Order: sequence, then C-alpha cells, then structure tokens
Amino acid sequence: MNQIVGGGGLIKQFAKTLTSFFMHEMIIESEDYEVYLYGTEQLLINLSILLVVITTSAITGWWKETFFFFFGIIPIRVVAGGYHASTPFRCNILTIVVYIVNLLLINALVSRMTVLVLIMMFGFIVLSVFRIGPVDNKNREIKNREYESVWKRSKKVCIFIVMICVVQLLLLGPQSSILMSTLMGAVVATISLIIGSIVRGGERNEENRFCT
Repeated sequence: MNQIVGGGGLIKQFAKTLTSFFMHEMIIESEDYEVYLYGTEQLLINLSILLVVITTSAITGWWKETFFFFFGIIPIRVVAGGYHASTPFRCNILTIVVYIVNLLLINALVSRMTVLVLIMMFGFIVLSVFRIGPVDNKNREIKNREYESVWKRSKKVCIFIVMICVVQLLLLGPQSSILMSTLMGAVVATISLIIGSIVRGGERNEENRFCT
C-alpha cells in the first residue's frame, strides 16, 4: 500500500514540477494553476497505464487480446458507469491489475470455453446491465433529468457488445481468443457495475428515477 501511495505522490510531484515550469515560463496563467495541475496529473497517470499496456502486449504478444478486452470493457464502462477507487491513481492501478489478470485468464480458459458457458455469460451481462445500470458515483453524477437518456444508452451499448460477441461466436467458434477477450472485457465492466451499485447503496428511488 505504501508503494502505491508513494507512486501516486511521485506522479503528483512530477505534475507539480511541470505545471510550475509552465507557469513560470508564462505558458499558463497563475490563476489556472490548479486546473492545469489536475490535467497534467491525469495525463501522466493515463500515459503510465498506456505504457504498461503496450509493454505487456509487446512482451506477451497478446495484442489482439488486449485490443478486444478494452473494446469489450470501455463502451459499457463509459456509458453505464461502475465502481471507482477513492483516488485516480488507485483507480488506474486497479485497471492495470485487472487488465493483467484478465489476460492470464483469457489465455488459460479460452480452450475450455463451451457454447453453454458463453450463453450464461451473455445472460449475466444483459441481466446485470438492464437491472442495475447505469451507476453513478462522485466522479460522474447523473442528474435525474439525464437518467432516462443514460439508462437507454446503457441498454443499447450492452446489446451492441453482446451482439458483437454473438457474431464472433458464429464466425470464430466458442474457443476464440478474440471472442473471449471481448466477453471478458464486458464481464469486467458488468462486475464493476455491480460493485458500484453495492458501494452506492443500491438502486435509485424508483419514484425519482425518471424525474425531470
């Protein structure tokens, strides 16, 4: 844990150094310091994730697994929301850990996949997203007047990803690493949705769900 906190502090310190340099060189205004500090920190964190992903893919050769894993996770995650760690740095550390663990699971389980198991996974994703999503949090609060629109988009994105998986199943068969990667990405996004709902304390008040 201390290593994680230390790593986050190192990135924050580097972001402060860069932002201070920009301010002293009059590239940015002093009153905009905090805004640029936050943006610089986020950029450095995201670049570190990208570096880990590229390095891992280069070492393992799992480029297509990486691409389709994020193809499965990002649309549901962006639209339907889900769990967020307490700080951006911890959230991105969690992203890296989940990514690496899932790459290992994908390559370990792909040869054991059956149509029945895949159908069960499809059902888990659809039922969970339709029942729980979307889930907001302190980083992304959904106003009541926006909720119906986000709710509908969550369902559409879920159906889109599942249909892509069905097409992959029909074209590539049940033991395809591309199918497995896409599906595992969607499963991870769905689990994040469930955890986020639990952390939030359950569903919104149904009476206020579509209030304007």
